Amino acid sequence: MAQNTTQRIPLVSLWRPFVTNLALTLSLFKGSPPQESLFTFPVSPHLCSLSTTFQFYILIINMFSKAVIIAIVMGLGASAAPTSVTESTAGSLVGRDVPYQMFTGDGSHWPDMGAWTNFDTMWANSQAVMTTSCTQFGAANNSPAEIADIKYTISSTSAYSGIDPRFILAIVMQESGGCVRAPTTFGENSNPGIMQGHNGYHSCNRDGTIMNPCPAYMIAGMIRDGSTGTLGQPGGGDGLQQCLAQSGSPYTARGAYTAARIYNSGSHAWGTDLGEPSWGTSCYASDVANRLLGWAGPATPCTLSNPIH
Repeated sequence: MAQNTTQRIPLVSLWRPFVTNLALTLSLFKGSPPQESLFTFPVSPHLCSLSTTFQFYILIINMFSKAVIIAIVMGLGASAAPTSVTESTAGSLVGRDVPYQMFTGDGSHWPDMGAWTNFDTMWANSQAVMTTSCTQFGAANNSPAEIADIKYTISSTSAYSGIDPRFILAIVMQESGGCVRAPTTFGENSNPGIMQGHNGYHSCNRDGTIMNPCPAYMIAGMIRDGSTGTLGQPGGGDGLQQCLAQSGSPYTARGAYTAARIYNSGSHAWGTDLGEPSWGTSCYASDVANRLLGWAGPATPCTLSNPIH
């Protein structure tokens, strides 16, 4: 019988590199100084007695074990690293828990524009409500595509109308919670859509017919109706642009609060209490002011009584 001359590699030569590297890694996490570098290659006591071919095999195993250990260390480091929202862009979520403040009076001592949050933070804060607000109307909630269309249209409408995009967003959230399938309400006029525009034409929930998805052109129309008005169509009326002009101070925070009052009530006497309208929702202007500061609650804590008719 021919003698078997195949040289066997001792098991210790195979598993020692991995165990050694693992031990070194654990010593790093414990804070104890490692006895060997992760980037050196410890030699097995059996290695020198082996052929060059087998030495090469063991060297490959050693290198592979180090690569595995290093990958594990990097993964643990990445998962353990804290994430700070303050390191993000202007759209960070700072301000999500902004408390509500009750504002009364004529708006002269309400927060100025310098106190308003930025649009990206305001947008981020609104998402918890905007993604669920259609439930209250028995309709499908906004899809990501519909939400993207809302944001795009607010920005584009602001660009050509000159209306601050934060003010448009505040009214969108105040009127419907940002639901693209908000139903039409009726008072002296019909008020359809996401901004409940004055006799507006655009709606994704009209006469019991609900559109899902709500087309981008319809979302754009609803926001334009509320922002720049519907004066060019039968029975049309004012939008935010006209209300700002009527406020007497269209480029100031006080003008925006007054315009919000006009948008909700139809008119307002300059210098009178924004929380005591003859018609509409008494908390409306205070709510809008808080939205501009970053508040984004699903329901207002304001306790002003509405006018009785």
